[in-house]
Amino acid sequence: MRLAVLIGTRYRIGGVETYVERVIPALVARGHDVAFLYESDGGAGHQTLQIGSDVPQWHAGQRERATALESLCNWKPDFIFLHTSIHDELRAGLLNIAPVIFFAHDFYSMCISGQKRHAFPQMRPCQKVFSPACFAHYFPRRCGGLSPVTMFQNYQSVSKWLRVLRDFAGIVVASNYMAAEYRRHGFEVHLVGLPAAPVRNSADTPKRNLPPDQSGPIRLLFMGRMYDYKGGLTLLDALPFLRARLQRTIHLAFAGDGPERGRWEAHGKSIVRGDTGIELKFAGWLSGADLTKVMEASDLLVLPSLYPEPFGLVGLEAGACGLPTVAFNVGGISDWLVEGVNGHLAPGSPPTAQGLAEAISRCVVDQAHFANLRDRAYKSLERFTMARHLEKLETCFRLLLR
Repeated sequence: MRLAVLIGTRYRIGGVETYVERVIPALVARGHDVAFLYESDGGAGHQTLQIGSDVPQWHAGQRERATALESLCNWKPDFIFLHTSIHDELRAGLLNIAPVIFFAHDFYSMCISGQKRHAFPQMRPCQKVFSPACFAHYFPRRCGGLSPVTMFQNYQSVSKWLRVLRDFAGIVVASNYMAAEYRRHGFEVHLVGLPAAPVRNSADTPKRNLPPDQSGPIRLLFMGRMYDYKGGLTLLDALPFLRARLQRTIHLAFAGDGPERGRWEAHGKSIVRGDTGIELKFAGWLSGADLTKVMEASDLLVLPSLYPEPFGLVGLEAGACGLPTVAFNVGGISDWLVEGVNGHLAPGSPPTAQGLAEAISRCVVDQAHFANLRDRAYKSLERFTMARHLEKLETCFRLLLR
């Protein structure tokens, strides 16, 4: 097949970019011809996606759009594999060239704020179908900001994008949760999952057993972008509960960055002042060997997202290092995180700091159980290989292009 992959940015910022960086070379290796387009050049400071020097690349921003579309037309793709919402002009240009298959990675097609969560009286996932009734909840539930103008503009954008999706050849999603949400909004979708990082030989899996007397520190890790709905404050609030329950020192490392970092750091300092048995480190964005090193120095990944994660690829990244995960049971996380197998799930409706602390403690309170979690976190990736993912993708592409 001959396909053009279009994404928002050419920098590795989150799970979507990580996925595209991984899947393009894999598609090429299976004999497909692939081109790469990106709409925005924003994201400097992050690493540029490494997709292979033989893959044609075009910047499809506003100034470069006409040239990019002309180049793409001359390249003659069978279809465009879209991973972001796009400007009307670009969408029209793409549809004039080839069918579009949309990979729905988020909720911007079904929520005014795009986050599918309520923030008041406490943050929790939203179960409502997008409709004018959302206006009645937007301000009381603090779904987004406080500007009515922005609310109406975003509502119009979502309504328009829902109509735009009807023009596409098909929609693919990564999790059962996302599939259910799009079907509730009247769409047929195809479930293809996501691939994990390449699995190591089991002999190379890091050995990170807890001390035999279970008196050593518990090493927790947060990885990702720092937004309020990612739950950093809730994770910090869980630490005193965890200390009281286990009576052990806790080390928590944050690998990532974002607009909430300053607030999280300030709140973390107030918690540390009240308990010298809690240690925090904010390492910023890490990648490559640096990120692997911090994962191998940790005992558990904590994914405290308060909104319904569409999938939670970071959990599979940790699993490749034999790292179990603790998360709230929201969104698509339960597609890969099985309670008591490769980690533990905390109740997600509502998500609470105490519930998160209890889930963490279930992982580490028994050394033999922790060792099993660590082993199965690694082995569970066998369900999420790139080969299996590509088979699902290719089947979906063939079906939709008929």
